[in-house]
Amino acid sequence: ATASPGKAVKLADIKAGIQDERAKALEAVGVSPHCCDDVGDRSTKVGLIAAAMMDGFDLGLSDKKLLTQTETRYIASHSIRSMMAYLTTVLATHFLPGSAPSKGYEQYDPSKLTEDAAYTLKQAAGAYGVANIFPVNPNLVLSTDDTTVFAFSGASTDGSDWSWKFLSASEESGHLSDYEVGSSAEHSGGLRVRLTFTFTASGLMAPPYVAVTGLTEEELPAEACPDGILVQEIHGLCRGGSNDVFAEGSGWLVLLRADKKADRDSHARKFTGNMFQHSSLVVPGKKLNKVLFKGQTASQIEEGCDAQNPCLVWLAWSVRSDTLMLKQPIEPTLEAFIVVPNPTYVTTYGGDKHRPTPTECLRNASWVAKMAELVKGTTVVEVTDDVVLIADALLAQLSARLNRHIDERVHKSKYNHFTLKFASQNLPVMSALVALCGHVTDDLESEDIDSCLLRLPTAGVYEVIAGDLNRMEGCYLYYDSKKGRWIRSGKTSGAAGASFEVRGGKHLTNAQKIDEMRGLEFYRKYPARGVPNLGGRKGYFDNLVMYCALAFNRTDDLSDFCPKEADEDYFVWSQGTIAELIKRSSPLEHLQLDMIAYLWELVYDLMLGKDDNVSQSPGFEALGLRANESGSKRKRT
Repeated sequence: ATASPGKAVKLADIKAGIQDERAKALEAVGVSPHCCDDVGDRSTKVGLIAAAMMDGFDLGLSDKKLLTQTETRYIASHSIRSMMAYLTTVLATHFLPGSAPSKGYEQYDPSKLTEDAAYTLKQAAGAYGVANIFPVNPNLVLSTDDTTVFAFSGASTDGSDWSWKFLSASEESGHLSDYEVGSSAEHSGGLRVRLTFTFTASGLMAPPYVAVTGLTEEELPAEACPDGILVQEIHGLCRGGSNDVFAEGSGWLVLLRADKKADRDSHARKFTGNMFQHSSLVVPGKKLNKVLFKGQTASQIEEGCDAQNPCLVWLAWSVRSDTLMLKQPIEPTLEAFIVVPNPTYVTTYGGDKHRPTPTECLRNASWVAKMAELVKGTTVVEVTDDVVLIADALLAQLSARLNRHIDERVHKSKYNHFTLKFASQNLPVMSALVALCGHVTDDLESEDIDSCLLRLPTAGVYEVIAGDLNRMEGCYLYYDSKKGRWIRSGKTSGAAGASFEVRGGKHLTNAQKIDEMRGLEFYRKYPARGVPNLGGRKGYFDNLVMYCALAFNRTDDLSDFCPKEADEDYFVWSQGTIAELIKRSSPLEHLQLDMIAYLWELVYDLMLGKDDNVSQSPGFEALGLRANESGSKRKRT
């Protein structure tokens, strides 16, 4: 009873089995089963060999590490019911009724199926009750494999290094790995390391990822990672990465902190995240806890909780208690055809008014004249049909790049930040303005999402920051004169005494400091020549030329750029944006100019080549936008 074919057992397991059988025999003759509890190792081994000889099994020894299966997993892997459930699930999810579509099934030929495959297809068709059936596209069939290692402190209670395995005398080996039945390591607490692979039936593989759960507050401090989830891309963690040093694939490492107040075994997380708090489960102003108070019983939960004063257990109980009725929809019988008139649609945008297009801006003479008057450090070109087409094409590029910028650089908690809405609403305006200044490369259709969209300084459309420009504010660009590429955009505004000259001097000072190199990639990639650096540089700061992208002079009358109410004459100022700025302590026009400078910086950042851009900043930092870097406390101005 203790051993079965394929099951590996320890000496202690055999002892326990012999003790049980001995106790039953003693009880049968009226003797106390506790009179002879002790079973020696020698007696156990003799009984083990005798059982193997009598039952027709061969006895093998193994000192290799055995897989530990819980009773539940052992039953599932050896159960006919479990096998039938698995087969039913596969058949129900891998075939579709009807004829196979032509697209994507060019190589599919039912007549060439193997006998077993044809039989399977026939059985699935019978289950669906249809004549024709076809397999799901193999690119849509996924298989995921998890391998988990459990790391926890403690000592083994079984000192035996050897295990015994019973083999069927008629079979040399089976299809299952050697195993032992015991308590699950999954329930022992501690650190878990799970490696996950996902494949499609066509052979494609998703990037693998390693999830490390159960980290403590000391291992993953809340100060450095408030969310308790830290994600890091690992280059080379891919199929073939261990053998091919040139493998270019990547995988992901995910570190997860255990909630010190939650059950350590379940690694549950607190229901305090912003997204959860704002969901419909939580009454505004209240937190959702597992129970209302420590030690709350089931009857107390039933009596004391309701929709206005819920706990998680009560919500789960309510969902389980609700009756779910599934009925087939009644098909209406129509005596005549009903003609539905074509509706008239009015397209509106997610703002307060219609958002101007690049074409509308450039065809508006007053808009062009105002930009030429107030935007400094650049010249404007004649508005032609080609300039309008360039602006429209640029808008499509900027829209796609902004989405990627948000995904890669902005913290997920700030995806709906008002500054990003402001930037999105003003992309058409900026597309028109940048095209009006002649800064856009001529052939946008040949550029992909990673290409640089800016013309080079040799085109003569930029001004080096010097003279009167030194005292102005706005957006600047750094150009690597040795390698001939734009490498960074930046902005200066807001702070007292802010100017291009002050900002450029600050960059020069920081490029000579090791601490700044550690904190910002810009100084690490472009340190000053002749000073200690961290290595991995792309060039020297001394080779960079600071050009003006767009500037404004604070001494000018900039009221047209900074309306006190929602307005779209020059830049798009929605009611939501104005309301957010009014909440702050600084004067409205001061904040609006800061917003414009940040907008300029962001748009020119989006236009840089991805491989050349050394900035990782999300933009709008002083207005509350957070970078997608766990634990980063630095802010760039």
